[in-house]
Amino acid sequence: MNASSKFTHSLRKRGKRKIDYRVPIPSVSIEDVRDAREESAVLELRQRLVERGCLPPRHDDYHTLLRFLKARDFDIEKTIQMWEEMLMWRKEYGTDTILE
Repeated sequence: MNASSKFTHSLRKRGKRKIDYRVPIPSVSIEDVRDAREESAVLELRQRLVERGCLPPRHDDYHTLLRFLKARDFDIEKTIQMWEEMLMWRKEYGTDTILE
């Protein structure tokens, strides 16, 4: 057997996995999984944004706020700055009015 045929044989499927689709697999929705630290940080960020008037209803979403917090290592001040820059960018380029 030469190198070419060894490579070809290595790419072939070894066998089909047998999956019993009749057995229900328990699932947990992503929305149901929340860390206490993350949740308190999101609540604090949300409160601070509301106080500044920087939280339009369109963007008032737990997972969106959490994504911004994670991007700034849960530093609230840096997250607020990033959030405000995002809102200015959206206004400047009219991203919220594209579909109107």
